[in-house]
Amino acid sequence: MKRLEILQAMRDLAEQQRHALESDDLDEFLRLLGEREEMLVALEALQDNWASGKVVPFPLARARRMVPGDPQAAVAALLQDVFALDRASELLLAQKMNEVEAALGEVARGQRAMRGYRGAARRGGQVVDRVG
Repeated sequence: MKRLEILQAMRDLAEQQRHALESDDLDEFLRLLGEREEMLVALEALQDNWASGKVVPFPLARARRMVPGDPQAAVAALLQDVFALDRASELLLAQKMNEVEAALGEVARGQRAMRGYRGAARRGGQVVDRVG
C-alpha cells in the first residue's frame, strides 16, 4: 500500500469512527481504532524506507495550497481531514462520557433514596416522601 492509499484509508476509518460514536456503537468504534493502528504501523514501515530529506515525515507534513498532482499537498489535505475528524470524534466522545457521568449520578441518588426507604421499613416506621 502506498502512502496516499494508507492516508485515505485512515481518513475513511476516522469518518466511520465518528459515525459509530454518533450511533452509540462503542464496539465498532474500538474495532475501527484497531484498524487505524494497523494503518499507522504500515505508514511507519513506509516512512522507514523513504529517502531522507526527500519527503516530509508523517505526521509533520506541512499544509500547502492544493496543486493538482502534488502528492505533498494531497498528504497534507488528508492529514488535515483525519485530524479534523478525530477532533470531532474526541468532542463527541467527551460529550457522551459527560452524559454517562450524569446518568450515573442519577443512579447513585436513586440508590441512596432506596436505602433510606428500606431503612425506615425495617424499623417498622412509615415511609413518607418530603419535598424540600
